[in-house]
Amino acid sequence: MATPILKSAVFAALMGAAFVVASAWTPTHYTADDKPKVALETMFPKTFGDWEVDPSIVPLQPAPDLQKVIEATYDQTLARTYRNSRGQRVMMS
Repeated sequence: MATPILKSAVFAALMGAAFVVASAWTPTHYTADDKPKVALETMFPKTFGDWEVDPSIVPLQPAPDLQKVIEATYDQTLARTYRNSRGQRVMMS
């Protein structure tokens, strides 16, 4: 029967091996970096069907602390409000 110290040593060795394997398999090159950057402004149309961008609506800005998180997470963001001929609006972010 294995002693508690031997069990702990085996468990520690397995955790160390898992760390080494995870470090080796962590990607360092992303295929998205090989492709041309997409501009969200041009990717999403300003009009489609009966809908068009409503320039009178200015998107709300998030709180400064949340804005820092967004800037650290995403390289670009887009917020628009579309309006149809009946005056209905839908916001896209």
